[in-house]
Amino acid sequence: MSMATTNLLEMVMFGLSGLCWCITYIVIFYRGFKDKAVGMPLLALSLNIGWEFIMSFVYTSQTSAPFRFVCICWVAIDIVLLIQEFMYGKEDMKYFFPNITSGWHKIIVIIAVIGGYYFTYYAIPAWNNYQTGMFAAALMNVSMSYLFVTMLINRGSIKGQSFYIALFKLLGTDLFGGVTFGFIVRKGSLMNTNPSPLIAYLDVVCLVFDLMYLIMLINQYHKEGLSVWTRKPLK
Repeated sequence: MSMATTNLLEMVMFGLSGLCWCITYIVIFYRGFKDKAVGMPLLALSLNIGWEFIMSFVYTSQTSAPFRFVCICWVAIDIVLLIQEFMYGKEDMKYFFPNITSGWHKIIVIIAVIGGYYFTYYAIPAWNNYQTGMFAAALMNVSMSYLFVTMLINRGSIKGQSFYIALFKLLGTDLFGGVTFGFIVRKGSLMNTNPSPLIAYLDVVCLVFDLMYLIMLINQYHKEGLSVWTRKPLK
């Protein structure tokens, strides 16, 4: 495959991945305000904020302009999701700390966000490799996919969640993002890194969790007697 074809595929696939994730984020904060519940687990959100902020504003010399633009869009949406965490996240934390106060909840959120930032900040230069940033992202995606499953189990309802969140998350993470960095990228191309068998493997793990979450969520819709597409009661 020629470099021109590789560059085109990278742009198309990463553009589709970014679009799917933007849709995922928008539906998450829409459902969050609608249901008064967070739509993304705190650990996943804190890792996302750290990685996307660093790729947008810190390690800019290692990222392409289209990639950085998408990350900046994600950071803007992350801010809304962080506000929702401060507003509604205490209810989810009660599953682990039944007597938690609003003050302690806010402290834990701040610590989690700082921790998520420094995880990525130190991970990339530690291996001095742009691909390490992609590896960190793949690990975060696996943890996020697992955390969505546990969030649904803990809540026992579709509150703050949506079929469309699960669907577009799966498409953005596994079909477009994972395939791009696991199989398409090449040294010298726009992303300027080689395909990674490890990232491809992590993408498969992520896909398993995402499919599990999607199936479990559809099943929960049926238990609650609601349409998967419209959330209206089934007749």
